[in-house]
This record gives sequence, structure tokens and C-alpha cells, in this order.
Amino acid sequence: MNLFILVLFFMLFSGILFYIFNFNHLLMMLLGLEYLLLILSLLFLLNLMMFIKEY
Repeated sequence: MNLFILVLFFMLFSGILFYIFNFNHLLMMLLGLEYLLLILSLLFLLNLMMFIKEY
């Protein structure tokens, strides 16, 4: 489970780098933002699942 979280954080970090380096291109910027939102929603779902598992 910890490895999965580490992979998600690595994907988030690479998404942030992708967002920064493609700042000039509007389409790439939107894709990067969508990518970040997708990863954040995945993290939220993972935390929600762990919260439900505790109870």
C-alpha cells in the first residue's frame, strides 16, 4: 500500500513538472491541469477507502 502511495506521489510530482515545463502551450497546460486533478481525485478516493476500512 505504501508503494502505491509513493507511485501516486511520483505521478503527481511528474504532473507538476509537466505543468511547469509546458507553461507556454495552452493545450498542454490544460492537459497538465486535468492530469493533476485526476491524480488528486485518485488520492482523495484512496484516503476515503482507507477511512471506510478503519470503521
